[in-house]
Amino acid sequence: MTRKLGLSCEVRGTIAEVLVSGDLDMAAAFKLEPAIERVVAEHSVQALVLDLADVSFIDSAGVGSLLSARDRLNDLGVNAHFTRPSKAVERVLDVGGIRHVVVD
Repeated sequence: MTRKLGLSCEVRGTIAEVLVSGDLDMAAAFKLEPAIERVVAEHSVQALVLDLADVSFIDSAGVGSLLSARDRLNDLGVNAHFTRPSKAVERVLDVGGIRHVVVD
């Protein structure tokens, strides 16, 4: 069963924390980056924390979206941090040998 991508955001000062839930697949990847950019545009944040604890599934498109979002945020001068990867996320990142690149 596919779990729709869910995003919830809390802003504290110049730090935004975005909790990602559900499946981070190709369909969700197209939604994640614009949603993150909206958070940055609406709030003058200097850092964005993406909490991946509730991601139940991730594929290569989802991983690509995380990397692309991080690069885009860095281009905007926003520090990007990805935290608390779920077991599903850890597994995919470990297979790809990139957990150390993605997760702080």
